[in-house]
Amino acid sequence: MTPDEFGVAKTEEWMQGPVPSASVPSPAWAPPPLPPPPRRGTPTWVGVLVIVVIAVVILGIVTLAVLYGFVTGFSGPAPSKPVVVFAPPETITRGFSVEVAGATPSKATANYQVNLQEGPNMAAAQSLTASITFTIGSNSYTVAYADIGGEGALSAGDNFRVIRTTGLVADTEYRLRLVWSDGSQIASVTYTQGPSKPQVTVSSSSAITNGFQFTIATASPAKPTANFVVNFNVDATPGIPVALGPSMSFTVNGYMYTVTYTDVGGEGALTAGDIFAATKTYPVGPLAPGVTYHVTLLWSDGSQVVDAPYASPGYPQVIVAVPTGITNGFQFSVAAASQAKAISNYGVNFVVDTAPGIPIALGPSMTFTVGGNTYTVTYTDIGGEGALTAGDFFTATKTSPAGPLTPAVTYHVLILWWDGFQIADASFMA
Repeated sequence: MTPDEFGVAKTEEWMQGPVPSASVPSPAWAPPPLPPPPRRGTPTWVGVLVIVVIAVVILGIVTLAVLYGFVTGFSGPAPSKPVVVFAPPETITRGFSVEVAGATPSKATANYQVNLQEGPNMAAAQSLTASITFTIGSNSYTVAYADIGGEGALSAGDNFRVIRTTGLVADTEYRLRLVWSDGSQIASVTYTQGPSKPQVTVSSSSAITNGFQFTIATASPAKPTANFVVNFNVDATPGIPVALGPSMSFTVNGYMYTVTYTDVGGEGALTAGDIFAATKTYPVGPLAPGVTYHVTLLWSDGSQVVDAPYASPGYPQVIVAVPTGITNGFQFSVAAASQAKAISNYGVNFVVDTAPGIPIALGPSMTFTVGGNTYTVTYTDIGGEGALTAGDFFTATKTSPAGPLTPAVTYHVLILWWDGFQIADASFMA
């Protein structure tokens, strides 16, 4: 045995190590296995942050949903805005009007507001009601709304009228706006007021054949004739206004009247000296007695500038002398006539007892057929004035068959006014 370096006796076999077996080979050496590498991934703090963000977003959504629920729970969803279209504005007395041409869909008037603008100055919008007052500067306006159908909703055919008591301001642009409940504009319309009307005076009207005439005494300032409108009234019955022009026609109570205008200076403006004449043209003849006729000059907005009245004289009072017999007839004279009226104003009829002929215009010789007989009435204008006056002379004779009048029959010569009104009756019993 051999001792080692530490003095320990070891056998020779121990020192040589174990004897390898011939049948089982020794395995090859390999290093011990290493632990698996750590997994690569998101740090834990990032995940926590994502969770927090998601929670905040969800909380915001829930909060908004709760708030929306509160709002809609009390007021309900806001109605959608309609499309509203205005028709062109029209001039009315002391203002203008505008009609709703379309409103789709029709919405309750409670959803609307209205405001008014005068030139650059705008009033605050107000809720749409039947009558709204706007004050712009020192001017006060009324906007009247007519719900034509009475549905309580703005719809086609409804009407707005903008009025200022003393008339719109001259040379001014107005704008009427329709506003939705959220303050946005739905529709608007613009109207421009023309120049201010002048101060005009006229002369007294004087009679002419079948009518009357007058002149412009003053017109300050001179304004173009295009700014004026004319109407014709018979007593309180008006015609239909027309634009001022050289010749204008009016029909009132079935009669036609013509008003002519002469621009004496040719300036194209109404000025002092210009002439108006009014005549009855259908049927042609004198004006009715005791009637007041008016030529009314209007401004473009329909307001009156000046009125030229003319009172036609009443029926004349005519008295005839007692008729006296002549061969085959009778005769009489005019004892008195309160007014010397042209013979063209008169008509005549011939009546046998109660059977009338057909009235005809007064003239030198007039023929009537009554009951199969023919009668001739003659008229003599003694003074030659062309008017019925005291002293004028009438005769009535039976001319076919020629012969004396029938005894115990009353014959009448009726003097009539042109409108058929009886002025005098000259009666004679044969």
